[in-house]
Amino acid sequence: MKNLFIILAILSVVAFITNPKHSDFQSKANELWEQGLNQEADSGKIVAKIARFLGAGKSGGLVLSVQREDFFLFSLGTVYNNIDGQPLGTMLGCFGQVYLV
Repeated sequence: MKNLFIILAILSVVAFITNPKHSDFQSKANELWEQGLNQEADSGKIVAKIARFLGAGKSGGLVLSVQREDFFLFSLGTVYNNIDGQPLGTMLGCFGQVYLV
C-alpha cells in the first residue's frame, strides 16, 4: 500500500511539472488547422487550394483561439473560431502532450 502511494505521488508530481502550457495548446490547434486545410486541398477542393496557396495554413493563430483550463495535473483546452466565436473542439493536455478529444 505504501508503494502504491509513492508511485501515485511520483506520477502526480511528474504530471504537474509536465502539464502543457497555453502556447502548447495553440501550437497543436494551429498544426491541426494546417493539416485539415492540406487534406481538403489534396482532396481537390478549389477554395482550400487557393487558401493554401495564399498561406492560410500558417495563419491558424489568427483564425483559431484557445481557452485553456488548468487542473494542475492536466489541462483542458477549448478551440474557438475567431470569426464567429463558435467552439470547434476540445483538447486534453497531460504529461507534456496535447490530444484532440
